[in-house]
Amino acid sequence: MSGRAGGADPGPADTGGPWRAAGADGPRAAPSPAPPRGRSRAPTSGGPEGGGTAAGYSGPVTAHEHQPPSPDELREAASKIRALAGQLTRRLREASEGADVTMSQAAVLSRLDRRGPATTVELARAERVRPQSMGATLAALEDAGLVERSPHPTDRRQALISLTAEGRRQVEEVRRTREGWIAKALREELDDRERAVVVEAVGLLARLVEEE
Repeated sequence: MSGRAGGADPGPADTGGPWRAAGADGPRAAPSPAPPRGRSRAPTSGGPEGGGTAAGYSGPVTAHEHQPPSPDELREAASKIRALAGQLTRRLREASEGADVTMSQAAVLSRLDRRGPATTVELARAERVRPQSMGATLAALEDAGLVERSPHPTDRRQALISLTAEGRRQVEEVRRTREGWIAKALREELDDRERAVVVEAVGLLARLVEEE
């Protein structure tokens, strides 16, 4: 079908179309708005009533496109997230076998790299562990030359923990190995639409574990 992009024909259609006579001698009724020719509205998978995503998907799925989940569905989702978190941890551990640090040590190094120096208590609170457990982790990292202590500027009872140059190198190595595995899996196992959904979900999941 030929037609000009950007607008419909200016003339009236027959009486069965959008132009309709108001009376024998009266003015014609205004035409109903019509989409420009040369463009078609993307069909949806939910049928004419809506509720589905566009077949030509071009972005993450948004909440208004679906009905709110029921309490049972939320419980099932929570169970799946818990199980998947454990599986992901195991896969990341396998991907970095042979690394010089454990998962918990790598988490502390990464936090120090992102947030800067911190006390033992602050790190324990951020990682949701007891100060005694964090103290043991930091002692091992200090023995390996990955972190160092310095006096706290306002509280002499505490010390600030910071990364050494070797600690920063270790962070980059661990990050490159583990994130490389994830990126490879996203490229090879998911299509474009699924990757977009994962990107949006990451931000939502991050809100669940934000520090209070």
